[in-house]
Parts: sequence; structure tokens; C-alpha cells
Amino acid sequence: MIASPSPVNVLVGSMGSTAAQNLVHALRKDSSHAWRVVGGDLQRRHGGLGLADLDVELPSGTHAARYAECVASYAQERESRVFIPVMEPELRAAATHRGVLEGTGLRVLVSDSECIEICASKRKLAQAFGNAGLDAPAPRTAKGPYPVFARPDCGSGSRDALVVTDRDTLERLGRPDSVLTEVIEGPELSVDGFASHGGQVEQLIARTRDEVRGGLAVRSRVVEMPAEIPSGLEKLCARLRVEGFFNVQCRLVPGRGPVFFDFNPRLGGAMSLSFAAGLQAPELLLAWLGEAAWPGPAVPRVGMELYRRWHYVIIDAP
Repeated sequence: MIASPSPVNVLVGSMGSTAAQNLVHALRKDSSHAWRVVGGDLQRRHGGLGLADLDVELPSGTHAARYAECVASYAQERESRVFIPVMEPELRAAATHRGVLEGTGLRVLVSDSECIEICASKRKLAQAFGNAGLDAPAPRTAKGPYPVFARPDCGSGSRDALVVTDRDTLERLGRPDSVLTEVIEGPELSVDGFASHGGQVEQLIARTRDEVRGGLAVRSRVVEMPAEIPSGLEKLCARLRVEGFFNVQCRLVPGRGPVFFDFNPRLGGAMSLSFAAGLQAPELLLAWLGEAAWPGPAVPRVGMELYRRWHYVIIDAP
């Protein structure tokens, strides 16, 4: 009789987010290993409730030291071997206190603080794209030419991002810190991937963003990877020292090629499609832990589609 592999205990943050739930679903589908998941979230009641083996409350990631202390306590209590933060405040907290957390024997799947800060700033990220040889929207000033695309320097989910047609409208917005760029048109593409230590890209999957709500793709389709994308992404990830799951967004501009405008060094909200289509989450995590060989480049299931349907969680009265 062949003994079953020992369970792999993981602690996943922001379990109320679609991004965290996507990963847990992918781990549950792994028939080769048993994954025991502790799901942490700021809210006691959230949309991912019951998906993990155990749900725990975590403090806000904005209280970095307290957050790290709480993560370490839960990890030790449940013998978690790896902690996977998901949303930006906890990414910052985990990166800042990574040394302390890993000093307890816990592995933390997170990029370093500098990478997180660069990706959180539209200005810094545009420069990083350029340094890696990737095309990004050309910068504009209030003088134009118009129209311009205006976004907060720090923001997510496309919040407060809009096309502005003239200077008077821009001034009425009252956002002096907005990042202004040219308006780019063309099909929108997301690339989901995983980078190992030092920003080595291990796997990539490309998918369209056919319908987006609140910054989250609710209709998406897996496509062939454009030939000009991988080499630039490899250079970018190495320069930023990305570690773990990531998502990058671009538009395919006719006659110009991919123009990049966003990079998230974390799990993405529609990454479930990429997991189903060939981004091998369980195998990548095991390889990152040093317990398996790297699985090799992803073989995408081109044409696979995602349609998101919202659902409710019903909790019976006690």
C-alpha cells in the first residue's frame, strides 16, 4: 500500500476576495495532495466563508506589526507552512515583516516591499515598464493634447479612472495628483503568471477581458500568448524581483502591439480561468516550497471561457 503524501497546510489571507477563493478552489481540485487551508479575513462574515477548513479573523493589514503577529500565531497554532497574502494592505504588511514571519519557520509567498510600492504607483510602474522595454501609454499633462486618460496615482479596480476630453473638465475634477496619459484603444488582455525566487517567470497564461465590472473581468477567454509579451515580462519580473502569482494588463493596439498599463504582484480576481486553463497552482506552490520540480511552461487550453455568476452565502440561524 502506497502512503498518501502528508497534507500541505496553508494560510490564505483576504478570504472574502474572489482572488483568494480562486486559489483555494484550485487547491481543492488537486488529486495528488491534500491541502489544509486556514482562511483569514478582516470580516467575520464574508463571501468565502466555509471554503477553507478553518476561518479566522485577521486585523487590518494597515496595522502591519499587529497583522504579522496575528498571522504568526495562527500559523504556529495550525502548523501552516506557507502564508499567501492577497490584497494590497496585507501584501505590504507581509513584505515588511517577512523576516520576522519566516523566522518562525513559516514561508511567506510575497514580493519585496520595493516591488509592491512600485506596482502600487501608476507613475513608478510606467517607468518600470519602460525600463523593461515594454510599451506603456505616453504621459500627458494638463496642457494636453486631449482627450487624456486620468487615473489616481495609487488606486485599484479602475476606481476614479476616466477619459477627460478637455482641460476645464479636468480642473473641475479637482484631482491634482491624477496620472495623465494618452488614451489607448484596442482589445484588453490579461496575463496571469507565477514567478519564483528572484523574479524567474515559471508559467504564463493569456486571456481576454471581454467584460469588466468594478475592475474585475466577468467574461474572459484564454488565447494564444502574443509572441512579443513573454521576453518583456521576464525582464520586468526579474527587475522588480516579483515572487508568487501575478497579473499584468495591456491593450493590443493595432499597428503598435501590446501597451501595458497595470501590474499586480498578487492573485487576480479572474485567475480561476487561468488555473483551469493550465496555470498549475498546486504544482507551482509545491515547487516553490522545494518539494517538487518546477512543472515547466504552461500549456494553455486556448478557447476556454469564464462567465462570472454572482452568488450568495446563506448562514442558518444558530
